Amino acid sequence: MSEELFQPAPHVLAGDTADVYLLRTRQVMEAEGLNPTAAMEIFPHRAGLVCGMREV
Repeated sequence: MSEELFQPAPHVLAGDTADVYLLRTRQVMEAEGLNPTAAMEIFPHRAGLVCGMREV
């Protein structure tokens, strides 16, 4: 399969689809000159599958 097939949309990569607190956190961290590595935690209510991003 081609990587281009699964390229996320620019507005998703920019964080425009995230909750506003995530945007504000990013703005504060950029203003402070911080760029930490972040981890993702998922607490599903039922079985599921996480896929589609190379970073996952």
